[in-house]
Amino acid sequence: MVGFVDIGNGVFDDSAPPATDALVLMAVAVNSSMKVALGYFLINGLSGTERANIIKTYILKLHDVGVRVISLACDGPSCHFSMLKQLGACLEGNDPNKFETSFPHPASADDRIYVLLDVCHMLKLFRNAFAVCGLFRDRNNQIIRWGYLEDLHKIQEREGLHLQKSFRPDIFVDRAKDESQPCSTDTQLQSC
Repeated sequence: MVGFVDIGNGVFDDSAPPATDALVLMAVAVNSSMKVALGYFLINGLSGTERANIIKTYILKLHDVGVRVISLACDGPSCHFSMLKQLGACLEGNDPNKFETSFPHPASADDRIYVLLDVCHMLKLFRNAFAVCGLFRDRNNQIIRWGYLEDLHKIQEREGLHLQKSFRPDIFVDRAKDESQPCSTDTQLQSC
């Protein structure tokens, strides 16, 4: 499956480059079970500024029809952190006093829109980085080794105890290898 970049610019031929990702926007109600797909863009890289402009446009459109936007959730690629910075939030750096977990509503500077990172995706990023790197250091510079999880897994196997499948170290390593490889949108869609 092949798709070409389409960010609403009216180009409908194969002169556009092939898309590598899809930027999907959804509105999810906090006070009911409503979910609505607002739109999607087939992209091949967008800057943080371009992403922020798309987000602002949709927030303003929702505001125009009476929908109150109170939060923005996204996953963790660095381009999203750049987008959040462009919107006025900041989740980067080592100083928690400089964190800004909200940004002004584009239609009403008195209102704030709060940023939420998708926890499931952030855990997958951590798991994959841990499995590939093999060790991390805590704030006291103490080493946390991937091997500790592997040792725990061996003990559990020997004793007949089993972690839930999604937490087993052998699953981590296989998934980390798979997910660390670049994967095009068409490959991802075919695997669904």
